[in-house]
Amino acid sequence: MTAAEVRAFAARLLAMVGDAPQQALVAGTIRQFYPEKGHGFVRPDGGGARDNIFFRRTVVEGATDADLAPGRRVRFAVGADDQREGKPIVKRLVLAE
Repeated sequence: MTAAEVRAFAARLLAMVGDAPQQALVAGTIRQFYPEKGHGFVRPDGGGARDNIFFRRTVVEGATDADLAPGRRVRFAVGADDQREGKPIVKRLVLAE
């Protein structure tokens, strides 16, 4: 994914959900989770293979590492990551009921 594509994706996603964790949560699925590294990726519903969004274990609410299996339904809020050049990042993640 080029830098321009990342910026366009981030802008599109942020326009949908805003940049605050208290905004509406987006539905999606866990794509990958690396417990040894403490991070993973989610894909919003309707997103393509290139629309995976990075998350850190610290933003996960009420779940253990075992709960974060690929394919698990989740809801999450997205914002811009200041450490990753404004790329989208999950700011809050909860398991879908």
